Amino acid sequence: MREDDHCLMHQLERFWAVVNSGVIPKSEVSMSEEDKEALVIMEQSVKLEHGHYQIALPWRQRPPFLPYNRFMAERRLQALKSRLMQDSELLENYKATMEQYHSKGHARRVPLNEIKVQDKPLWYLPHHPVLNKPGKTRVVF
Repeated sequence: MREDDHCLMHQLERFWAVVNSGVIPKSEVSMSEEDKEALVIMEQSVKLEHGHYQIALPWRQRPPFLPYNRFMAERRLQALKSRLMQDSELLENYKATMEQYHSKGHARRVPLNEIKVQDKPLWYLPHHPVLNKPGKTRVVF
């Protein structure tokens, strides 16, 4: 066997080892403690719900520190509202996109009793439109 063929065979064996194991061999790369913790969190929290898999986010800090951002979120919402009131086409496209997110289950109105829960972190998610194609509005969170 030529040296080039031997090298190619070695690379192919390594490729199959990675594909079959799902990870790079431990002799070459080891996981950090943070990576191990994240893997445990994901493995313990994985569940199948309505045909979709859900896993917990591997926060560095449990529970995560989320600053109280209601004031900032409300200011951004007011700016968005002003922008939408000035552009009726953008308003209609934005409404249609948000209604589509709602109907597909990607977004939902949060009941007040869920907002008032004390042991869960609360953070408001601002959003705004992005126009990358004429007549196509994408909402970015």
